[in-house]
Amino acid sequence: MSPGLARELGRQVPTADVVHLTGTYNWFLPLAGRLCRRHEKPLVVSPRGSLVAEARGSKGLKKRLFDRLVQVRALSRVSAFHATSEEEARALRELVRGARVAVIPNGVEVPEALPARDPAAAPFVFYLGRLHPYKRVERIIGAFAGAV
Repeated sequence: MSPGLARELGRQVPTADVVHLTGTYNWFLPLAGRLCRRHEKPLVVSPRGSLVAEARGSKGLKKRLFDRLVQVRALSRVSAFHATSEEEARALRELVRGARVAVIPNGVEVPEALPARDPAAAPFVFYLGRLHPYKRVERIIGAFAGAV
């Protein structure tokens, strides 16, 4: 984290009503946690899958060290968590005793049936996300291949 970014966080937290962080395994969480405690601001964290067992297992030693030295303590001071699935909520409750967790799925409505398409029209697929085995992008590619 750059010094400028840390200073800006220090300027913004006192004026915020609530602080919301997306993701974990970075230095924002402990810094934001300290600033939120100092200024009595609630801190909400959306881990976005980073705390489920499969994700925590990658880069094992680094993450175990970070968990033990920094993250578990920082997570225990979070006001509330936003999980996008029941699986993520369970992982949070196992990791953080007494965690307040709200399960709010990503805001994507999936239709029951797809509309008919012109077979001559070539499909276009755009993926924006981190490439990680947990995401199972290869399964998505396979599903699209079978659908066209």
